[in-house]
Amino acid sequence: MDVLGVIFVIILIIIAIVAGLLFWRHYIKQKVEKERAESRADYLKASREADAYMGPDDLSPNSDLTRMQPGDWLSYLDLPGNKRMVKGVIECTVDSTGYVWYEVHLEDNAWISVEPGSNAEVTEWRNIPAGDVQGFAIGVMDIRYQDVTYSRNEAGYGSFAARGNTDTPTRGRVEFAEFKTSDGEKYISFERFALSDEALDQVEFAVTHGEKLAHTLLTLYPGGNEGSEVADELK
Repeated sequence: MDVLGVIFVIILIIIAIVAGLLFWRHYIKQKVEKERAESRADYLKASREADAYMGPDDLSPNSDLTRMQPGDWLSYLDLPGNKRMVKGVIECTVDSTGYVWYEVHLEDNAWISVEPGSNAEVTEWRNIPAGDVQGFAIGVMDIRYQDVTYSRNEAGYGSFAARGNTDTPTRGRVEFAEFKTSDGEKYISFERFALSDEALDQVEFAVTHGEKLAHTLLTLYPGGNEGSEVADELK
């Protein structure tokens, strides 16, 4: 084989390799898009069929979040690989007002609080060392964290019921105090859970730092676990 023949064969090999890579890339892209489409279809199916369970007036992204169950998945911005599994859910009811909020514990040790309503609020929380917060005591109005002042937003007692893995009893009493920055974008929370009011004094406060999330950027994917009311309704 002459030199031109060798060059020709090399060019054919290169073309074949490039074509193979382009085909593989197209195949992977189609596969990812198909999986995302199927996942989205499952979510839309759950939303439509949940209409009979929830009532049409309740169908909104935030209403979905209030119905999260252990085993569901939560996605932020609906990006591939950005789903976090729900480990447990706590439903809390304030004694003085009857107001209800939800705490959704996720697999990466963060948790989401969901406060339903026309001006729904969703906040993501992470644990911080109690010693990093200056000035906290029962009844104080202001505390400091990382040289920023947080003013008391609300405090009190309530009852709770828990599902899944939340590191709390399945039901009992909660004491809470929440502080926020002047712009209302960041929070410090003190909470403790116990079986009774008397037992609360024996439990240390869990201290967490929170930042607001836009609930319209969060998507709930029902996990289909046996303990989920949503899964049961869709069977």
